[in-house]
Amino acid sequence: MVIIQYKFEREKDVKVSGSGVVGVEGVEKIVQEFGEEHKLDFRLTKTAHGKTYQTPDGRLQIVVEDLFSLSPAKIGLFDVVWDRASIIAINVCDREKYAAVMMSLLEPEFRYLLVSLDYAPFPNFNGPPSSIPLSELTVLYGDKAECKLLESHGGNDFQKLLPSGIEALAERYVLMTPKKK
Repeated sequence: MVIIQYKFEREKDVKVSGSGVVGVEGVEKIVQEFGEEHKLDFRLTKTAHGKTYQTPDGRLQIVVEDLFSLSPAKIGLFDVVWDRASIIAINVCDREKYAAVMMSLLEPEFRYLLVSLDYAPFPNFNGPPSSIPLSELTVLYGDKAECKLLESHGGNDFQKLLPSGIEALAERYVLMTPKKK
């Protein structure tokens, strides 16, 4: 199973490739727009904690729920995670809690691709999107995961979300795998 965080433009493509996909989104309107945009026939299920939009074949589910309330009992364990910028969308003070929740959802053997931003401090702007250096990712996940920088380039996809004048913007793709013992 694959769990995907944040609005993932190619979620339908991942589903078509044969994997089961679970997306997590805190804003129901985004899920509805995604379904309309990709002409998906969602079935809606309400739970005590949120809602789940699911395709008839069950291979794509998008859970609308508070991310911090997720647990393996609610959504299972995952061997692949594509975290497209969730960590930069949450409050900086919640990063440790976020990392703990995400790590609790992983199978013993996992691949976790995380997209983050790093930029020089800017007066009167604390995000979101928030900057997170690679060294902080290593602190947050390093006790359970090896963090390997795969790619770093200008963060053009995120530039429109930032105030003008932010310099040294880097979009980073980090692959995390189980820490070797």
